[in-house]
Amino acid sequence: MKHIGFGAGYVLLSANDNFVRGLSYLVDNHPQKIGRKVADLDIFSPDVLLNEDKESIFIWVLTKAHSDSIKSQLMEMGFIEGLHFIGFYDMDRQNEISELFGKGSAITLSAPKIIRYGDRSRLTCKFSDNGELIELWYEVDSKYEKYLLSERSDAFLVCLLWYAMRSGRDIVCTTPVTEELLYNIETLIIPTLAKFSTSKLYPTKIHCATESKHLANTGDAVGTGLSCGIDSFHAIMNHLDPKQISMKLTHLCIFNTSVSYPGGMGSSVNDIQVKRFELARKAAKELKLPLIEVDTNLASSILTNHADSNTFMNFSVVFALKKLWKTYYYGSTYNISMFSAGNGSGFNDLLLAYCCSDSDMRIYIEGIEKTRPEKVADVSEFLVARKYLRVCARTNNNCNVCSQCRRTMIELEMAGKLENFRDVFDVDYFLEHRREYYKEVYEQYKSGDARDVETIGHILNNLDQLCK
Repeated sequence: MKHIGFGAGYVLLSANDNFVRGLSYLVDNHPQKIGRKVADLDIFSPDVLLNEDKESIFIWVLTKAHSDSIKSQLMEMGFIEGLHFIGFYDMDRQNEISELFGKGSAITLSAPKIIRYGDRSRLTCKFSDNGELIELWYEVDSKYEKYLLSERSDAFLVCLLWYAMRSGRDIVCTTPVTEELLYNIETLIIPTLAKFSTSKLYPTKIHCATESKHLANTGDAVGTGLSCGIDSFHAIMNHLDPKQISMKLTHLCIFNTSVSYPGGMGSSVNDIQVKRFELARKAAKELKLPLIEVDTNLASSILTNHADSNTFMNFSVVFALKKLWKTYYYGSTYNISMFSAGNGSGFNDLLLAYCCSDSDMRIYIEGIEKTRPEKVADVSEFLVARKYLRVCARTNNNCNVCSQCRRTMIELEMAGKLENFRDVFDVDYFLEHRREYYKEVYEQYKSGDARDVETIGHILNNLDQLCK
């Protein structure tokens, strides 16, 4: 079914990216807009609608102020409200829009393949989405090429699952999916998220063959990410020399799936990525562990919300190298008491890790038994973290003023270790503005930010000690 937007103004520009991508073109009554483009969509006169097959299109009235007059215009043209068109504000956009887009549309994944570019190897796959052909890829040093999973669609299915559910699409895989993974996705992830998610997700259907055999020629690596944040350093310090020898880290990994960098304070996304990779190399060298650098185009190719899809994106990179890992530690965002199946990434990581583990590879959520202030206190004793800690998503270095920097500096002060982090934070600036820092965190806490709930809770539970 072809979806068409009527109106090329504010409503369109403020709509969810998934919704905009689902539109074929726009129509508008304003003569100065006709013939132009907005959001990469052509704008035509409403007269073009008369050339369409009414039963093969659906029109979205993308205006609030002129909604009634446009509906009357469409009815005069022979369209029926509810059957051929509807107002954008006349329905629950989080639910019914996804289901309407799901009618008759599916994402089809091509067979994954590996392409070598000099000393780099790329696992790539194309998917069709409303007539648009989009390529997704993961790229590594060619010495890791043999570990890229090209014989199954696992990585790309995990990568696109949230997007499909959010935009109301089914998924067709032309290459088999690991049977255990598909079982967990179909019986646990999709029903749970569709039922409990605050985003009212579409219950995506997956069409594919399955493969139950163990992967051949696999490695036995134990890895974790090296983003140089609190969560990653916590996972690393606890598994450099664990009591259980088989759980000891053998590799570190860094990848660029994040779409959270706003490019603030003069820094571009690419600049931040390059600097973070450079920083990770230095930290890995001191840790005496090999670092696997994975470049991807996921953030720029899949229009989805970072906060909701982050875990799926990150897990997909782990799956891209599934033949390497025996064990992978994924740093928790929130502690176990904050678990929620429906609140999005971070809150439901434990569920997703369980469902994405199988007999070939197991993903563990590390540090979930501790609050963030407790993890910060642990990491404050880690010498490598004192040199390389980066919690800021705005700049190459810690900016000292964003919410993540403020929170971390307060938590380091609560642990009595802030002075040890002068190499990575402007401690003097913090001390000069200490009152404002605590006030900001409290304001964030009142607004419902889950991360500040832990920080404020720690302060209230330790007032006697902190006031000494």
